Amino acid sequence: MYVGVDRMVQFPLLIAPKASYSVAEAELFVHDYDKTLNYGKVDNLVTNDEYATAPSHPTSKKVGSLYGDTGSLTDTNLAEMNDANQWKYVYADSIYTKKTLYEATEQTFAETPSTYTGKTEDYPEVSFIPATGLVKYEDGLAGSGHHWGYGTCEWIRHCYTAGQPNTNSQPEFAGSRCERGNPDGTVTKGFCFEADNGNLECGRMLETTDKYNVVTWQANTLQRCPRGAPATSVGSVVSKRLLVGGCMIPADANYTATAEVHVPQMCYLPKDFHKGCMFPGATNYDPAAVQPAACHYLTQGCTDSTAVNYNREAGIDDGSCIATVLGCTVKSGTTSYTDVATDTPAYQTRHYGSALRTVGKVILPAYAAVLNYNPSANVNVHCIVAVEGCMDPDAVNYHPLANVNSNTWCIPKVEGCMMPSFNQASLNFHGAGAKTHYKDGGSANYLASATVNTGCLIERYGCMDSLAYNYDAHATVPTTCYQNQGGCFDNAASNFNCTKWGVDNAGGAGFTFFTTPCTDAFPSATVHYESLCYYGTGDDIDRIQTTGSGTLKVAIVLEGQVEDFGSAPLTDFTAKMEETLELQGSGGFSTATGGSVTVTYTCENLDGGAYAKAAGHVASKLNSLSKISGALGVTALSLPTVTASNAGDDDSTGAIIGGVVGGLGGCIMIGGLLFWMKSRKSGKVEA
Repeated sequence: MYVGVDRMVQFPLLIAPKASYSVAEAELFVHDYDKTLNYGKVDNLVTNDEYATAPSHPTSKKVGSLYGDTGSLTDTNLAEMNDANQWKYVYADSIYTKKTLYEATEQTFAETPSTYTGKTEDYPEVSFIPATGLVKYEDGLAGSGHHWGYGTCEWIRHCYTAGQPNTNSQPEFAGSRCERGNPDGTVTKGFCFEADNGNLECGRMLETTDKYNVVTWQANTLQRCPRGAPATSVGSVVSKRLLVGGCMIPADANYTATAEVHVPQMCYLPKDFHKGCMFPGATNYDPAAVQPAACHYLTQGCTDSTAVNYNREAGIDDGSCIATVLGCTVKSGTTSYTDVATDTPAYQTRHYGSALRTVGKVILPAYAAVLNYNPSANVNVHCIVAVEGCMDPDAVNYHPLANVNSNTWCIPKVEGCMMPSFNQASLNFHGAGAKTHYKDGGSANYLASATVNTGCLIERYGCMDSLAYNYDAHATVPTTCYQNQGGCFDNAASNFNCTKWGVDNAGGAGFTFFTTPCTDAFPSATVHYESLCYYGTGDDIDRIQTTGSGTLKVAIVLEGQVEDFGSAPLTDFTAKMEETLELQGSGGFSTATGGSVTVTYTCENLDGGAYAKAAGHVASKLNSLSKISGALGVTALSLPTVTASNAGDDDSTGAIIGGVVGGLGGCIMIGGLLFWMKSRKSGKVEA
């Protein structure tokens, strides 16, 4: 139903629901404007009704004026006013609210108070839009239906349009105030309107009647002629017109006396008023209704409310009812692609992700979509979606929501480390430049069949012997170990790379010094001890061997008190010391002194071979506290101090078998020193 505003509003406006455009919808109505473009060209058309062929943008295309018979401003001098008054023109895409419309037409308007407690949600806001565009003459369309009235329009003169000369040099628009001087000196006033031939004419309304020709208004105020009236020359004509919308409640502050259709939103307090079906021919037509409501017509169709095709508007049952059958209507069968065209994008590319190593995405297009498809159903309800997956709660990939296990889904739980070792890693891990060294790898306990990761031991190659010189406390994969072995690393010595001065020949044939560097045939040395280097010719040892008067003393600080080391403990200590130094039966003895408990083992009258061998054993077998404690059955608190002497010396000096304790990551390096003799006098070296 087309409904217009009061004819005292000089430009014809239609009452419509207020537009509420989304961003997407706004693109259909809002266009960027470029003043350099000719919008009349095909390449520059915009999707706005007739505006697509207009030479200007809808926002700047003037189609009417809201200046009326009141006020001092007219269209002829409006162009000289500042921009604040330009909004009183009507543009092709103008939209007015109640407030802006009444303000533009200089009419009193009472705005609905914010404290209003009525059901405003039942009355969506309305707006007022220009009666222009493709819908050329709404009056004529209304006249072909049931909602119209008649109006008598008197022609006054032709209105000036753009390009036509006039005394004011200003074009007129629909709604512009116009007038004509009469011979008797009077002036006839009116408004420009769009006649049925599309021309702009000046006229005024003399009388309005309803569609039954009952007079509803006679000239007592100036009103515009209906849009599309055939008044183009001297005289008056009767034409159809739109009904006037407004508030029809007499007691309301915004009551519109000329209103013929009640619009609750135009009232100060929105309320219904004589609401009913206003279309003759409807089964519920109400001739007294002035506010539109739903209409019902004699319609054939299914009148059974339980049928799937029930037509609530039908009044005559035509036997077309289809009984409702509830059920799942999603076709499935054995595949989720039933009735799907083969050229559909991604056809039969359904897949699942396997939990097995190196498997990943697996294409499986055949599994079903639902479990309870009913081919007889015509109302879709209660479909059970097929969820493929492992239904074994003990499997590693158990799916608690799965209800179909049509494939080999389940993967047994195998606990183990799932991070590969260095040698089992991918080529990208092994690639050139991927690692700066290969001491650290992946995991040391990788299990290829594992499906549940239970913890990995990080792979680190290194010596795992805690007594070795190159022991790595963080190593998890064993590699070559180098034992803590003293030796001579001075290449100026006669026994370079050797772990002792020489060898004690079997059968008591004497002691032979090394005169060339040792080879791999001997134990590899790892720690340099200066006392193990031999630089002379062997005269000193020869003298000891000739006289049989060499004396070796080994002193060690032990845990305990002096009284703990009586005759029996000292005898046991002596026996273990001689066994360690291979001096059994040499007649050695041990003594204990106070302060800290220092137990000294003394062995006298040793020949050169026995002397050198024993001293070498001290360096190799007693070079750590743990070795001392293990060999002698005591708790050592210091490394041995070795004192060597021979008959004829004026004094005695000692060589300490030293220990160096340091560390990177907790590593311990232990070394010992042997004494060596200079000419006829003992020397002392500490480490």
